[in-house]
Amino acid sequence: MGFFGPLLRTGRHCLAWQDQCGVDVTVLLLAAWAASRRQELRIGDLSFAGEEIAPWRNEIVEPLRTMRRRLKRDPSPGTPAEIAGVRSLIKAAELEAERVALAVLERLCPRNDRTDVRSVAQIAATNIGNVRKYFSAVSASDTADSQIFIDAIIELQSKTT
Repeated sequence: MGFFGPLLRTGRHCLAWQDQCGVDVTVLLLAAWAASRRQELRIGDLSFAGEEIAPWRNEIVEPLRTMRRRLKRDPSPGTPAEIAGVRSLIKAAELEAERVALAVLERLCPRNDRTDVRSVAQIAATNIGNVRKYFSAVSASDTADSQIFIDAIIELQSKTT
């Protein structure tokens, strides 16, 4: 899943959904990737995916994120340069752990053998809507964020066809 360039612009929105609503960004990216392949993910698919990576997220990714954020707001006795170096290493480990989660999710994603006649935008809207339902914490005011994801998915799909 190394072709997510268009989705990188949604990073601020991904982090807001993650921090404010508890959305697992890797599951959100899975939904985007599947939509770019014209594949709808139902809530059950998202639930299965989320459950499969939950131990990894809870035991590896989140502790790394917690350490990285702690060093940003409350550095320890080292010099700023020393702390920045440690924080950089932790950030790299956190991103690599998320890449592992994305690779697992890609392997779990059901293969779509049928051609969906709906547009990528329609499938993306369905997938993002199902992510919102699955996490059921994203407020209705995040509709604008949903459109940003949908636009990025359409751009992603156009670059891969």
